[in-house]
Amino acid sequence: MHREVSPTLRLAAAITQLVGQYGPRHVLLGDGTWSRKLRPVVEEALTGAGCDVGVRLVNEKHTTERARVDYWLTNPPRGLWRLVPLGLQVPREPYDDYAAAVMARDFLESLRQSDAVQGSGVEDQGSG
Repeated sequence: MHREVSPTLRLAAAITQLVGQYGPRHVLLGDGTWSRKLRPVVEEALTGAGCDVGVRLVNEKHTTERARVDYWLTNPPRGLWRLVPLGLQVPREPYDDYAAAVMARDFLESLRQSDAVQGSGVEDQGSG
């Protein structure tokens, strides 16, 4: 999995590079505060890169907390920092890439569940 935290000003260039490298089938964007401003940038970059994949907004509620857990599992504190509870520590670097991975896992799990429901013959009746 590719992990990178790109500054907003470099986002279009990063998307173009990643589309060429990976040819994504899905592009996810968290539905938080910045999604309204970033979605047009992402869509334009995808179109410019020749990628005909729509942007899917995904729920990013609690992803930062879950990402922090993943971050500390991958980058455990060293030295005396091991004595300080993780809840009192802040990662020393941006960890938005971990939050993106949490959203991607949630999205893939929802696809698996959807496939399982469709494969079982159970249809979604909706709420209405």
